Amino acid sequence: MGIEVKIPEFIFLKAFAPAIREVVLYKELETASPSPFTDTVYLIGYSAKIEPLLAWAREKKGRALVIIEKRFSVLLDIEEEGLTEPFLEENIHFRFYREEIPLEDFAFALVREFFGKIEIFNLQEDPLFFEEIRRTLLRKGALTDAIYTEMLRYHQLFANLIANFRKLPEAFALDGWQGSFKNTLCVICGAGPSLSEARELLKREDDLLIFAGGSTISALNAIHITPHLLFAVDPNPEEFSRLAFHTSQGVPLVIAPRVEPRVTSGHIGPIGFFPTGTGGAIEAFFLERLGIKDPKILEHLGEEALSVTCIALMTAIYLGCNPIIFAGVDLSFTDGRRYASGVFAEDVIQEPLLEEEGKKTLIRWIMERDTIEEVIKNHPDTTFYLATEGGLTFKGAGRLPADSPLVQNPRDLRGEIYDKVFASPLSVTKEAVEGVLLELQESFLLAKEILGKMLLALEKEDTMASTLLFMDLEETLAFRVALKTSLFALEQRLSCKKEVYKQLKEIGEAFLSCF
Repeated sequence: MGIEVKIPEFIFLKAFAPAIREVVLYKELETASPSPFTDTVYLIGYSAKIEPLLAWAREKKGRALVIIEKRFSVLLDIEEEGLTEPFLEENIHFRFYREEIPLEDFAFALVREFFGKIEIFNLQEDPLFFEEIRRTLLRKGALTDAIYTEMLRYHQLFANLIANFRKLPEAFALDGWQGSFKNTLCVICGAGPSLSEARELLKREDDLLIFAGGSTISALNAIHITPHLLFAVDPNPEEFSRLAFHTSQGVPLVIAPRVEPRVTSGHIGPIGFFPTGTGGAIEAFFLERLGIKDPKILEHLGEEALSVTCIALMTAIYLGCNPIIFAGVDLSFTDGRRYASGVFAEDVIQEPLLEEEGKKTLIRWIMERDTIEEVIKNHPDTTFYLATEGGLTFKGAGRLPADSPLVQNPRDLRGEIYDKVFASPLSVTKEAVEGVLLELQESFLLAKEILGKMLLALEKEDTMASTLLFMDLEETLAFRVALKTSLFALEQRLSCKKEVYKQLKEIGEAFLSCF
């Protein structure tokens, strides 16, 4: 196989090399030690002297070293000096960046082709280009990796969905709450180290609403503040650990369908159900079958930051709250710390640190900051303030004026919240939920049977039979709401059709084990 086969655009791009060759200076990558958990390394700038990265890529099947270049003369040097050999290897890749292509499009194409955890090294001399492409790759990579990981692990999320759907008959809904707290002050709290600065403001529970989710609930309890509304969305077991010891037990808790189900098991207050779309096609199927109305609270929220803070923010806007104040939403390592006091979580970070506004932060926090800024921009009739310092700032949100504390007339806001809760039951019966689950279970049993027959047909290389069986599989409810997603993710990562359907059958069995 020649380089033209591995890099089809090689001949085309080589034609753009300048008639008068510029001198290309090649740096030597003397040391490079990617993490053993890294799947893809991007090297910005080519050099023949990158042995540490070549050795890393060759060490394990499935790794990828992707070299990105924008200097045309490099292509001629690679060919004329006989340096094409590494590019013929399965794990070594070359991609040429042309400036007429939007960088976001270029990066998105890369992260869809090369999956998993990424690291980025630099061998070129344009620091601005490196920082721009580094951030874009990290941003697109984080989002794409999260999406594909959830596709492959959808059966694990399904266990959470089933447990939470079974709690629907006792839950309350938010779809009738729109505008019910018009022009009421609301504080959206985060678990950043600066949260304690807002303690005096947060003591005013009779003239402002306090919304908090996840680890922020424990951080507020540490400074003796009880929110008016709690939120929980994280599907991971750590969410239970973060919330196991909080003292806001009587406060209404709004959950996303995907949340770790043990979060609600120990909560003695009312439980609210919040359609988020993050439960995938199965969530949408349940909403339709049970006749649950989606109030579209998150309709215009970007996919890059469906965090608990953003969900609390969109809820405040849906309720008509104004002004809206951010407290402790640092999105950075304030004073070197990740969390406020009272949060039971490790500060160990396995993600690349970035510099923003002179502060250390993470790419997902920058994504969240950008989402919040977009929300602020799209709601010009709402006033936004920052109550604490130390974290990232938000365009469109001013500092809360110390000489104008925005005092409103005292009200029994906690009582008003409870009135809304008890007036908004989710009209779903236990029998209806179990009926939908039974329908889904029977479909997964059928899909399991079809996949078993498909594997036998593939073993016999009976293309006609496997094609007809796949058509039967496509008709099942289990495929439409779950296995289709898993199949797509498997096909992106596996080239062997037999292995794809073998793993799909195993995933189907994992879904069945959740019932």
